[in-house]
Amino acid sequence: MSTLSQLEFIPNEYIKDLVAVIKGERALNRDDGEWIEPTTPEKIDFKGAILPLSSRDLNQLKIQEDGIFSINDKKLYTNKDFLNRTQITDGIKNYETYVAKDYDIINSGFRIYYIKKIDKIDG
Repeated sequence: MSTLSQLEFIPNEYIKDLVAVIKGERALNRDDGEWIEPTTPEKIDFKGAILPLSSRDLNQLKIQEDGIFSINDKKLYTNKDFLNRTQITDGIKNYETYVAKDYDIINSGFRIYYIKKIDKIDG
């Protein structure tokens, strides 16, 4: 029988070591009007589970996101909080977050992100 992971709702055998790459945002220097480029991306090691989308997910995304999903999209279950467009890698495949769902009622830290497969990580 499976034991529950540190994420409480996900069996341990699905949990992987993952890396999030957080890119800084460009900022406007209000003194001279020039754009300031972001600093070096920050890499954060964390644990999570990447699983396929269900039929229900596909139906919800079709309604909510106007068909921007594909068969290569997945769900990321984690207890980390990321912004949209955060890049995620499992060391083999690369993804980018595009929709987040929190489960504050069940567990204040538990999150599900819909992620799109991308070719490479910027940074």
